[in-house]
Order: sequence, then C-alpha cells, then structure tokens
Amino acid sequence: MADGDEKVAETVQTSLDSFKAYQEKLRASFKSPENLKMLDQLGIVIADYQKSLNNMRSGYKASTAARDELTTHAVKSLAVFEQLVTEVKNMDPADANRFEQYRLVTDAKDDLRLARYEVRGYTTNATPET
Repeated sequence: MADGDEKVAETVQTSLDSFKAYQEKLRASFKSPENLKMLDQLGIVIADYQKSLNNMRSGYKASTAARDELTTHAVKSLAVFEQLVTEVKNMDPADANRFEQYRLVTDAKDDLRLARYEVRGYTTNATPET
C-alpha cells in the first residue's frame, strides 16, 4: 500500500467501499440461491479484505509513531552525550582519568549512533536480513 501513504489508502478504501456497495446492490437484485450464496461468499471476502486493510493501515501508523518516538529519544540521548563530552573536555588536562572518561563517552555515543542506524534500517525495511 505504497508504504503507508494515506492518500493511496483512501483511494483503496473508496474502491473497496464502491465494490462492497455494488456487491450489495447485486445481492438485492438476485433471487437464485446459488447466486446469493456466491454473493454472500464475496461479501465475506470483502469483509476480510477490509479487515486486512484496516490492520495494515494501523500497522503503518503505529510504525510511524514508533519511529518518531525513537528519533526523539535518540536526539535527546545524543545531546546528553554532547554535554558529557564537553564536561570531559573541561576536565583538568592533568587528570589521569580524563582520557579514559573521554573514550568511554565517545564509545557509548558511537554505540548509540550505530544502534540508531540499525533500528532505522530495520524499521525502513523489516525483513529477516535486517
């Protein structure tokens, strides 16, 4: 469904609604039990399709919301790491722990960036390979 594009989803929904209305109109005009049975089966298929479409749309919306939330938290976390880097840089150059502190902070920051990259790859293309 065009990666969650709502305009495309609305177009699909409009088509499905039209198809359902046409099926109901046909059902009202037929009298043969065989035809009514087939039209009833078609109604079940349409309802199942509607359910799948609704689930797909909900899934895309939830995925987008989760990505937005992850981005917000990542940006906040990176800002904290920047503050830590600044604090470590402001430590006394003679402090024996300064280099180790700097290394720990930058390694953690790099790990966060890598995790963020991996999550973006997964949420963009959720396959077993990613």
